Amino acid sequence: MNTRTSLLAFVLAIVASGCANTQAPPVRPFMHPTTCSDESQPCTVKVTVDFANHTADVQYDYVTISKGKKVRVFWSLPADTSNPAQNCYFYSHAADGVFFKQFTADNGQFKDQGPVDEPKMNPKPEPMQAKHYFWYSFKNDIRKEYEYKVVFHCGMDLSPYVIDPVIFNEGP
Repeated sequence: MNTRTSLLAFVLAIVASGCANTQAPPVRPFMHPTTCSDESQPCTVKVTVDFANHTADVQYDYVTISKGKKVRVFWSLPADTSNPAQNCYFYSHAADGVFFKQFTADNGQFKDQGPVDEPKMNPKPEPMQAKHYFWYSFKNDIRKEYEYKVVFHCGMDLSPYVIDPVIFNEGP
């Protein structure tokens, strides 16, 4: 009887700890988080580029979409400069954009993704090149962290810039 009680307590402890872990948002060492919660305004994440070192970064490396909110997230490349080598774009023909790292990762949470010229509420995707890329979080009914990558080119450089941030849906 004592062994049975101990075994039951052990199983209940494992189940309880597993349930507790599914509710808490993931803890990661991100330096610049933000929360998108205003459904009437675009949520913009600026991209910065270090041309000398061929590296790029995002203003917010961890974007949280508030519970039940349906927001539009835009990734914005740096503004054009007088130096053509420093003009950056999402080029459709080069397979640039903002993509999930796992092909089927979005669980139907996002739609209407694509490159656009302006971050506005009802963007029309541009076919060739654009300064912004957007996702529309139209469901937000699954609490989950999504790893994605931002891929773009600057000037005539054939090597793409790639950034690996995270977006988190808080769910319903």
